Amino acid sequence: MTKILTGIVLISFCTVLFSAVLVYINLKFYKLKKMDIKRAYINKPVFIWFNVICYLITPVLFILSLGLGVYCYIGDENIVEKFVLPFNILYITYVVFVLLMILFGDKVYKTMYIIESNEVYYFLFDLKIDKNSIRSISSTLRRNYLVISYLDSHNSVNTAQLKYNWRLKDFFSDNLESKEKDLKNKGK
Repeated sequence: MTKILTGIVLISFCTVLFSAVLVYINLKFYKLKKMDIKRAYINKPVFIWFNVICYLITPVLFILSLGLGVYCYIGDENIVEKFVLPFNILYITYVVFVLLMILFGDKVYKTMYIIESNEVYYFLFDLKIDKNSIRSISSTLRRNYLVISYLDSHNSVNTAQLKYNWRLKDFFSDNLESKEKDLKNKGK
């Protein structure tokens, strides 16, 4: 019985943690959507997978593992003997899945939605980059990450690393091309 109770507690803890992260991301997303948007970049495959994982797969795993745990907890000894191993496998799978989503999903959701408003790029992870402060945009050799060099408010050069996507690079490259054209026109 203690294994089942431990499993139910871990399932509940991970669910609360995952729900808090999900609420945080959704609040950021809707906050960005309410802004005066000049241009927006949305990574549709990441957005679709994010929604499928968060609103379909995770709740199904949660309901299955919690339901099986409660069934084993309130059932008699025969039920506990039959279902304790499947419950342990299911709840460990759920806990590992949720923790991996929280830890590694962070890299992916950062590039899910980016907007340009009032000459500033706004990201889901509280990063604001002034459009005119961008110095360079490059990718790593393996094209795993897009590296943006920019000046912050203290005039020091910072970099932001985002998961690489060619559409995202085009979204930011449009900024550099228009800036280069403006500089050429001023020089003439």
